[in-house]
Parts: sequence; structure tokens; C-alpha cells
Amino acid sequence: MGRFQSVAAVVVVSLLLLFLATDAAGLGGSSPSPARQLQQRQPPDLPHFCEGDVEFIQDDEGPVPGDQFGLRTFRVEIINKSAPGRVLSNVRVSCAGFHGIGLIVLPPGDFRRISERECLVNDGGQVTPAQSVVFLYESHSRYPFEVTSAAC
Repeated sequence: MGRFQSVAAVVVVSLLLLFLATDAAGLGGSSPSPARQLQQRQPPDLPHFCEGDVEFIQDDEGPVPGDQFGLRTFRVEIINKSAPGRVLSNVRVSCAGFHGIGLIVLPPGDFRRISERECLVNDGGQVTPAQSVVFLYESHSRYPFEVTSAAC
């Protein structure tokens, strides 16, 4: 190997090591991986980022009987889809603009508005992996519920 080839090899290896070091430190020009983004969003005092463990299943149950204005009944099931044994609590849901004309929640504390923008699931109590919270509401269209926070 000639002197030029040896110098070129050292330069290439040095650049490669520099690139790997800046990428590992998050200084590269590309956007961070989804795993790194999740780590950055995770609050340091929680052992797990719990908002993603809540699933909403919404079914259109059909028109409200006797209604002539196009109201439909929607059934919402809120499920803890986390790992077995992981209990969620203080599940808060974005519900700004939610105006379910008829909101049927049994028992009443399973889903309730706590502010103009937020609703609370199960009165802030535990939601186990085997448990689901169900409620019905009447509206002209389906509401896009989203979790704003949850503890586990």
C-alpha cells in the first residue's frame, strides 16, 4: 500500500468515526429516530410513557330512534392495552368541543368533563389491563378523542 493510500485510509476511518460519534450524540443532520423522540418526550419522573397504552374503540350504533335531525348513537370503549400487570390511572382525554347531546355514562364517574378542554376516565382511578370503560353519546358525527395524559 502506497503512502497516499495509507493517508486516504486514515482520513476515511477518521471521518467515519467522527460521523458515528456525532450521530450517537444526536448532532447529525438527520431527524432523530422514533425511539429517540419517545425518550425525549417521556417525562423523567415516570417509568413509562403511558399515553400510548390507552386505546379508543368507537362504534357507530346507528340513528337515534325517533330523531329527525340526523343524530346517531356512538359507543366508546376505552381500553388499557399495556403490558399485563401495568395499571393506568389519572387518564385524561382531550374533549374540547365535545358536545355529546345525550351522554350516557354508567356508572356516572366512568367518563366526565373536568374542564372545558379535558375529560377524566374512571374518576382518575385505576384502569387495569382486563378492564374497559364504556360510554355512549349521541351526536351528528364521531368525536376524535385523544389521551392528553396518563400515569402508570
